[in-house]
Amino acid sequence: MALILPTRGSLPALLAAAALAVVAAGDAAARTHRHAVVVGNNEGGPESGWLYFAEQDAERVARVLVELGGFPANQVTVLQGAGRAALLRELEQLARRVRTTPRDPGDDVLVLLYYSGHGTPDGLELGRTTVTHDELDLYLSAAAADVELMLIDSCHAGAATRTKGARDKGGARAPSFLVELDPGGAARGRVVIGSSAADELSQESDEIGGSYFTHFLISGLRGAADRDGDGRITLGELYAHLYRETAWQTASTRAGVQHPTYDFDLTGTGDLVLSDTAPAGGVLRFDGAAPGRYLVFDERRRTFVAELEVAEGQPRQLALSAGTYRVQRRDPDALAEDLVQVREGETASLDPDGLAEVAYTDDVTKGAVARLKRRVHGPRLEIGSRVGFQAFLDDATRDLLVPPVGLFGITVAVDRVARVKGLRVFADVSGGGRDQLLDFGHERIPSRFRQLNAGVGLTVGPPHDVLRLYVGPRLGALYLYRSFPDEQRQPPQDLFTFLPGLVVGAGVRIDDTLGLVAEGRFNYLYVDAGDMDLSVGNIEVYLMVDVAL
Repeated sequence: MALILPTRGSLPALLAAAALAVVAAGDAAARTHRHAVVVGNNEGGPESGWLYFAEQDAERVARVLVELGGFPANQVTVLQGAGRAALLRELEQLARRVRTTPRDPGDDVLVLLYYSGHGTPDGLELGRTTVTHDELDLYLSAAAADVELMLIDSCHAGAATRTKGARDKGGARAPSFLVELDPGGAARGRVVIGSSAADELSQESDEIGGSYFTHFLISGLRGAADRDGDGRITLGELYAHLYRETAWQTASTRAGVQHPTYDFDLTGTGDLVLSDTAPAGGVLRFDGAAPGRYLVFDERRRTFVAELEVAEGQPRQLALSAGTYRVQRRDPDALAEDLVQVREGETASLDPDGLAEVAYTDDVTKGAVARLKRRVHGPRLEIGSRVGFQAFLDDATRDLLVPPVGLFGITVAVDRVARVKGLRVFADVSGGGRDQLLDFGHERIPSRFRQLNAGVGLTVGPPHDVLRLYVGPRLGALYLYRSFPDEQRQPPQDLFTFLPGLVVGAGVRIDDTLGLVAEGRFNYLYVDAGDMDLSVGNIEVYLMVDVAL
C-alpha cells in the first residue's frame, strides 16, 4: 500500500523543512516548558480483540521522555486502561496547566500526546468508548501551546495525520526536547506521526513484546535513529528510522506491510530534536567491529529495551538506564550474547570477543513475552501468606467465649477471572490459639483456646498494575475448640459455625511477582452457647505477602 503523505513536496524536502521548523527563545535564559499525556489501552470496541502490550508501551514511552526527552516527571501523565472521559478530562487539565504556567519572555511550550491502542478511521477506541480525531484537535488546540506533537500507534493511524479539511492501532534535568539554535524565532504548529496509513492495521509482535511502531520509536529515541552520530535524534532521523524499520519488519506478517505516516504544519527556524543521548543514566556503545542486528533486554525486568543495526566500522550507541542488560546478536545458526553492566553517567562498551554462542533453543529471553501476556490478560494465580489477629466486638464474647487471638494462614487466589481486570476469587485458611484464664467471679479456670477459619470469596476493584484496592463478600467456616487441664471436671468444648462477612483490602505490587497487602474483614457470627443465643460481629486484620505465579 502506498504511504500517505501531505501533497506539499517530496519526502526529503519535507523532512528538511521540518528539521528547520522549531525555534529557540529570544535569549539564553529562555526555556521550553514540556508537558506530555501518554495513553495506553489494551481494550477496544466490541469487534476489536484484546491487545497485550499497549498499556506497557505507554509506560515505556513515558520513561524515555523523562530520561532523554527533557520532560519533567511531574509533567508526564500516564493513563493506562482509561476511557474517553478520563482522557478528555486530562486534556482539559493539560490545557489549564499550560495556560497558567508562568512564562518569561521568549519561553515556549511543547505538548506531546502519545496513544497506543485500537483505532478506527474516525478516532481512538478507549475500551468501549471513542475519542474522534476532531475532538483531539479541539482539546489540544485549547492548550494554545507553541508546538503540539502527536504520536499515534493504532490501526488507521494515518487518518490522524491528515489535515482537518481533508479528514473524511481500527529526576535530574535531561537535555531539552527542543534544542535552541536560532534566537529570535517563534515556533508554532503541529507534528503528527502515525504508526500506519489510514487504511492499514497496526500490529503487535510476540517476538518483541510490543507494537512494532512503538518498539522502534523507543529504540530510535535511545539512539538507534542517530544516523549522523551526533547524539541527537531529530524529527527527520526518527521518522526515517520508524518508516524503514516498521515497514521492513512487517513485510512478511499476515496483516501485511505497515507504513508509518506523518504530517506537520510548523513555522519558524531552528531544529526539532526529539531526544539527546547524552548520559541520562548510562550509555552502551557498539564499536562497529562486529556488524549485525543487536537486541538489548533488561535482565531484571526481562523486557525488550531496544534494537539497532550496527554496520562495520560505524560505531553506534544507546542511552539506557543504569542496570544489567542482556545483549544478543542474532547470527544465522545461533545467538551470540553477553551480559553488560551499564553504570550511571558512564559508557559501557560491548566486547565482540566476549559474546558467547547460545543455541536458539536455550534463549533465556524466549519466555519473557509469554509471561507478560499471562500477566496482562490471562488469569493469574496468586499464593500468599498472612499474619494478623481477630477480635469480637462484644465484651462478654471476648471474655467468656472467643478471646482475641493471633492468626497465621495462607491464601490462594485467581486474579482476572473471565479475563476481567480487578475480578478475583480466593480461598484461604488461617488458624491460631492462646491460653486463656476464664473469670467466672467465684472461680478462675485456665483453658487453652484454638480456632480454625477457612473460607472462599470474591473481590472486585479498579484495575491497576501497581496499586491495588478491592472489596467483596466472603463465606467462611469457623471451628472453635477449648480444652481444660482437668478434663474430668470440665470436658473440652467446641463449636462449628458459618461466618459470612465483608473483605476490604489495599496493597502495592513491588514488581511483577511480589506484592504487599493490608486486609480487613468484618464478620457476622451466630453463637448458640447453652442458654445464650448471641448474634455478634468480629473483625480480622491481616498483613499479607503474595506471590503471583
